[in-house]
Amino acid sequence: METILGIDLGTTNSEVSVIRDGEIVVVEKDGDKLLPSVVGIDNAGKLLVGHAARNQAILYPERTVKSIKRKMGEDVKVKLGDREYTPPEISAMILRTLRSRAEEYLSQKFAKAVITVPAFFNDAQREATKLAGELAGLEVLRIVNEPTAASLVYGTDPDTGTDTVSNTVSNITETLLVYDLGGGTFDVSVVRIEDGVLEVLASHGDTHLGGDDFDQLLFDYVCDEFKKKNKIDLRETPTAVSRTMQAVEEAKKRLSTEPFAAIKEEFIVEKNGTPLHLDMEIGRNEYEEMIHPLLEKTVVCLNDALRDATLHPSEIDKVILVGGASRTPLVHQIIEQRMGTTPHGEINPDLCVTMGAAVQGGLISGIEVGRVLIDITPHT
Repeated sequence: METILGIDLGTTNSEVSVIRDGEIVVVEKDGDKLLPSVVGIDNAGKLLVGHAARNQAILYPERTVKSIKRKMGEDVKVKLGDREYTPPEISAMILRTLRSRAEEYLSQKFAKAVITVPAFFNDAQREATKLAGELAGLEVLRIVNEPTAASLVYGTDPDTGTDTVSNTVSNITETLLVYDLGGGTFDVSVVRIEDGVLEVLASHGDTHLGGDDFDQLLFDYVCDEFKKKNKIDLRETPTAVSRTMQAVEEAKKRLSTEPFAAIKEEFIVEKNGTPLHLDMEIGRNEYEEMIHPLLEKTVVCLNDALRDATLHPSEIDKVILVGGASRTPLVHQIIEQRMGTTPHGEINPDLCVTMGAAVQGGLISGIEVGRVLIDITPHT
């Protein structure tokens, strides 16, 4: 029985999983299960993928590509060093790295994969994703919607969130709402599980709404404040842009668990030969005020999905949070207000999509996982 890779090709991070001995195994390297979706070229022309590429982006942004997922399906090319690449070619570099990590971690070769995409990806974006897989040397057996994949893994044991795959068909009937807020995209899906059959009733979303947009709002705020104080715009210096963006990304993560976050970068720019430092603090309330309009857009999508499924919030048994940006406390508050229930995030929001892709791979390869997938036709 051939093992099939389950890949979450994300905007910010990507992950890969498989089913082995009845359990979902998320591949890791050096203790890290997340591979930053960043590609770069170093001074010697060597390809960098993941953390190394992300780290060099501070000094060499012109030799680094981030968030390529947002360009999938577009007829564009991006510059990397002295060459230009299509979005599928850049994505293929990430996929090849994921496959190599899996082969090293599990000591076996892989040739087939299930890759997830946002539910609202159109045909061109889906074809671009499949092409990226083929360029990476993988036979892409299925393109699965990310919220669907998340539902599959929660369906393995909805009460405990365990990663052990069920070998029996459950008689539980549940209606789930999957709220997937990732780095670059947002999806919300209504899913029904009945007698072992998982059916997606409705999906809505925005392929250009996610944590990257939160970063940009915070970045602009920091740059504007720095400009007011020092009469210099950090956005006009490439290295300052990269350093500031990384600083605000880390601050955003801290604000998910802390009321305040310091943003500090020494010698960020020079003014008349004098080095200037970036040193400021931002509160969670300020940050949430910035992103609230964007989160309101997710509520519109949520309402549309409920309407299409002809369901009232009270008829949803469980709300599942997916994607790193869903950790934002304001997300929890908005969902509780709209749905009247506390959202679930027992399974790591960064990993449940790749885990679900592995479950789908298991279904294809013949492993009994107790779920039959019926997905809706994507909007084009």
